[in-house]
Amino acid sequence: MSASHPMRAMVASVALACAACASPSAPIDGSQLVILTQPAGAAAGSALRTEPVVALADGSGRVLVDAEADVSVELVGSGALSGTLVVHAVHGVAHFTDLRIDATGVTALRFTSPGYFWTISSLIRQNIPGPPIPL
Repeated sequence: MSASHPMRAMVASVALACAACASPSAPIDGSQLVILTQPAGAAAGSALRTEPVVALADGSGRVLVDAEADVSVELVGSGALSGTLVVHAVHGVAHFTDLRIDATGVTALRFTSPGYFWTISSLIRQNIPGPPIPL
């Protein structure tokens, strides 16, 4: 693989973005977002095959079941993300249900919530949609 390979470039940009999550404005108590269910791709423009579930957690990664907050999602990489981009976490858990990535290739999702360290999903591969299957 060359240094200009798209997968290597995506991994490098995610690594650089992660280095920024320990910023001076980060929560002192270590509160963080934890991905309970990693998203999985589908055909570009279609709903994700597996929707992400994100938890509000303490510094040890334990879900804060008494916590409620809005969790936002954004696309890391090129393309457009659509669906419900802000979900309210209830009992410490936010369930995303209708996300679509309008791009092909490899991307990731970044989740944020005020007062919590943000997190990035594992890499998601979006495939080119195939031809319709006749019935």
